Amino acid sequence: MVDRVVRYENLTNELAEVFARLNVPFEGDLGVRKKGHFRTDRTPYQSVLNPKQRQIVERVFAREIQLHGYRFQQVPTAEPTEQL
Repeated sequence: MVDRVVRYENLTNELAEVFARLNVPFEGDLGVRKKGHFRTDRTPYQSVLNPKQRQIVERVFAREIQLHGYRFQQVPTAEPTEQL
């Protein structure tokens, strides 16, 4: 049985809440680094998957996507520059 699912994207804040509820000291640092150093290419995930691959991910992980309220977002675009 699970009381709470902690999202990785909010890991520090949510762990602070969990530890506070359990009355466990937490300094806001797990003592480990994020996995970001493994991925040097910062291309947005929306640009990495082609439409077929996206459909596969949506099908295979449909339950998790729905349970956690995730959705695929549009590819980030640069703000249009205003010409004078």
